[in-house]
Amino acid sequence: MGVLLPGTENHRSAARRQEQSEKLKTQLKEDKAEGSHNFQAKSTILRDAGLEPSAEETRYRFGTSSCIDKIVNELAQDPSVHLVSLKFVQPGAGTHTIATATSNGTTILSDPNYGEFTVPSDRVGGLFKSLAERYSTLNKRDISAVVTQRIRYGHPNATDLALFPRAEPHR
Repeated sequence: MGVLLPGTENHRSAARRQEQSEKLKTQLKEDKAEGSHNFQAKSTILRDAGLEPSAEETRYRFGTSSCIDKIVNELAQDPSVHLVSLKFVQPGAGTHTIATATSNGTTILSDPNYGEFTVPSDRVGGLFKSLAERYSTLNKRDISAVVTQRIRYGHPNATDLALFPRAEPHR
């Protein structure tokens, strides 16, 4: 499944949604809205797209194997779809959001910067560690925290979202 290939409609759709989210986040800041502006903006965009984001997030301090194991246990639950926000140590580095979809023992991780990775769910830990290393080495960004948010499809036609692929059975 190549939902994030540059030049595809899904890639353009993801870019439009990202732009909408950034505008909404800016508006929330200007309005001095309470709570996490990023969380509110993401949740609004998801609901507008027919998805049901959980009202709760789970926060993990990043860096230990036990922490990574807890994150992986959550992301590899079958079936599930999650938004995963990576928060970086470096000042001004901000947050980067990726998505995971797990079904039938297979997990797809979609990263707008690096593309899509499909692995058996029991190998998500290695994939997540590799991604963290890639951000550290190539992007000079060290992950300080990970925030997960579970997503449910709000209606059966909500399948065109580039960042929320439905995992297909592993064959």
